[in-house]
Amino acid sequence: PHLRPVSQPANDDPIVREGFDQVCTCTTQPDRALEILQKLVSMPGYVSYGYLKKYPSWDPLRNDPRFQEICGRMAPKVSP
Repeated sequence: PHLRPVSQPANDDPIVREGFDQVCTCTTQPDRALEILQKLVSMPGYVSYGYLKKYPSWDPLRNDPRFQEICGRMAPKVSP
């Protein structure tokens, strides 16, 4: 049978992708983690701004400008 490389999620289910993303984050694979996170945030209603800002599993990515840019795009819009 064809085996999927370990570097790819088993399917496109957001929960599976998120779990895989957090493994990449914790195993010092920030490029792969951010690539997956970019896909997760494109899935409406799955990942929230508050979740990215507060959930401790994202701590290893917090200082990465790419993570900050993703959070910036998701930040609530403030009306003047």
